[in-house]
Amino acid sequence: KEVDKQGFQILQELMRILVRASGYAAERQADQLLQTSMVTALNALFLVAPLPEQCVPQGPKSNPMDIDPDKYVGVENTEETHEESGEPDTDLWLSLAVIAEFAVNALQRLKTKLATADPMKADPEAFRKKLQDVSEEEAVVLIANGATKEMIRSADEELFDVWFEKMPTLDVPSVAQLVTFSVLCLYHMRRWSNIIVLCRGFNDATCSVYATTFLPLMIGAQKEIFNLSKRAVDNTQRYLAESKSTFEADQKKLPRKLLRQLALQGELSEPEKLYRKRAGYYEAFHKRQLKTHGAWESLLQALEDCNGLISRA
Repeated sequence: KEVDKQGFQILQELMRILVRASGYAAERQADQLLQTSMVTALNALFLVAPLPEQCVPQGPKSNPMDIDPDKYVGVENTEETHEESGEPDTDLWLSLAVIAEFAVNALQRLKTKLATADPMKADPEAFRKKLQDVSEEEAVVLIANGATKEMIRSADEELFDVWFEKMPTLDVPSVAQLVTFSVLCLYHMRRWSNIIVLCRGFNDATCSVYATTFLPLMIGAQKEIFNLSKRAVDNTQRYLAESKSTFEADQKKLPRKLLRQLALQGELSEPEKLYRKRAGYYEAFHKRQLKTHGAWESLLQALEDCNGLISRA
């Protein structure tokens, strides 16, 4: 056990060095250096052989989206805390995720340079500029709808134009292994959006050759986002119902004489003014939530349909 612990510590230190090397290689577009760093990281993982759950900090994990305004709704608390367990803290999952992201970005850049241009695909720079000109929820809807269209298009993509087969020096299977392990670590950290971005980028860069591996991972992460979105919608509906119940209870406490005077003067009582203000706010917010929720649902359905088509192919 002491040898395993020492090997894990060396692995963490090595990954921090490889992150810096990968960052330099990605910045300078030194693809061979980036591939060397990535393969070194993969070989180190093979030697130490940690499980994905060992590469994340100990204790309960949560996503910022898990936090409910009224109560904590993340994973269940464990009796044994990180301090009591005696296990060292680790940032190995983060190092792996960064290296995997650098590798995926490099593959996408090489595909753009070498693969045949797709006239049906939108210009990414123009899309980024468009996102900067819209509100946050509109940006979320645009991203989800764009991903949905891309999933449907990629399901019918011809596999004969696999661009990286023309580059025998490019070790795409090793990149796939590293990205898969990084995604599993992100699963334990509940970083759903990072999982979808990483898997989607790798699928797009590799012409969906590894889609049978990465689509189920994307579907699992998207289901979690969909459930979190549904929980947020349900919370807003609950707030609407509670504000109405509060209004009805406060309104009944007012004297009948005061209510008659307000009715004759055409004015509203203080509880009714408060209720209308709350209801207007919650209803507008609920409408925006439903729009975003519908986009997440469409993306989840597209991922499931795409996975079904590829599984039957």
